[in-house]
Amino acid sequence: MKLIISLIFIFIMILLRGFVLVDLWEWFIVPLGLIRIGFFHALGISILVALLTYEGTDGSKKEWYEPLVKSLAITLFSWWFGYIYFILM
Repeated sequence: MKLIISLIFIFIMILLRGFVLVDLWEWFIVPLGLIRIGFFHALGISILVALLTYEGTDGSKKEWYEPLVKSLAITLFSWWFGYIYFILM
């Protein structure tokens, strides 16, 4: 059951990161003169960055859901902080 929940959560997080990247790109990159990107381009960039920056586990015993919650918190905080910064620009 944990595996199924984890896989569903990972899929949802991939989609959420795509939406977040589209917004952040729109707020901070498009004003620099680059073109807008679509959702699927954002998904590809997000997956590529995740692949290139993956650090693995640190070997400590954690609850199975802790990495999932951490991933969600970082993504939502980045989106929120980016929006606040965008509003203040």
